[in-house]
Amino acid sequence: MTTQTPQIIHDRNELLQGPAPKCIETLRNFPIEKVFSYPDGYYGSVLVPELAKRYGVAPQQVIISYGAENLLETVFKWLRDDDCVLTQQHHYRFYTFALKHLGIPLHTFAMREEGHDFVFDVDDCIAQYKKHKPRLLLLTSPNNPTGNVLALEDFKRILAAVEPHTLVIMDEAYWGFDHTYNEQIMLDLLHQTPNLVLARTFSKYYGLAGLRMGYALCGTNVVNMLKYQPPFLGFCRVAEAVALAALGEGDYYAGTAQQVIDERGRMVEALKGLAHVHPYNSRANMILVKLTPEADAAMTEALPTFPVVTIRKDHGLYWRISVGTKDVNDAIVAFLKTLG
Repeated sequence: MTTQTPQIIHDRNELLQGPAPKCIETLRNFPIEKVFSYPDGYYGSVLVPELAKRYGVAPQQVIISYGAENLLETVFKWLRDDDCVLTQQHHYRFYTFALKHLGIPLHTFAMREEGHDFVFDVDDCIAQYKKHKPRLLLLTSPNNPTGNVLALEDFKRILAAVEPHTLVIMDEAYWGFDHTYNEQIMLDLLHQTPNLVLARTFSKYYGLAGLRMGYALCGTNVVNMLKYQPPFLGFCRVAEAVALAALGEGDYYAGTAQQVIDERGRMVEALKGLAHVHPYNSRANMILVKLTPEADAAMTEALPTFPVVTIRKDHGLYWRISVGTKDVNDAIVAFLKTLG
């Protein structure tokens, strides 16, 4: 009897180049006494002051969490039974699952397909906001799974239409893979908008998905709105130490991000022009493709045989591909070409 080699699953947009060597060194050399002892004092963090300094906000405006998921769960549980949430049509499936579990209605505004791009319908966003009056407006840019971004002027239009009692979260989990992103203007908007949250994670850009570290930069009224308090006994000392190491390795991460950007563009261009595959441009570390029904069926049948999996079904005929290393990317592109 032969033993089948287990598949290697990398279809959740991990950074396959891995974290900076300094992060690995920090893990290996972490003092054992810091493992069995609590952090000094209460409500403490060594990461929060560094993030506050880095982004020019008060420490009270920084929330760190067990991945971005935990931050979103904290916000979702803050909602009342008669509240609702508004987000874009094609959105991270966790939003749907978590809000359904809590019994909170989730409404969506439209997105359009324009050639090889998805576009947020800002007019519909504002119209749906006025119709549903959501307690939480949850935007994602770059968006998962479509990979497109919300233009800065469009974001300003949306913010201008939102009431102060509405919490606005910009989920920036895929921050770092878009050269057009203007961080200073986004931080200026944060300073100007008391009810705005920029939610980020160490999972994607920093390659630390397994450590589950997320953080939020908050407008001046967010912590008060949420009645948030940090954990009484502090945070995970190991995870904070590795996150701090990652923040100091800018050159390494600029390099890996550029590799992702180059590979992403190469993959999209390689798939354009195929009759059975329609790829979409992306500013994240994944791309979305739409297959014909015949190609979709063939992909579904073949997927269990892949030694390394970087593609997953999203919805309908859409499939999301994580941008990995060149050899992994070449393999999935080559296979897609055979489906025609």
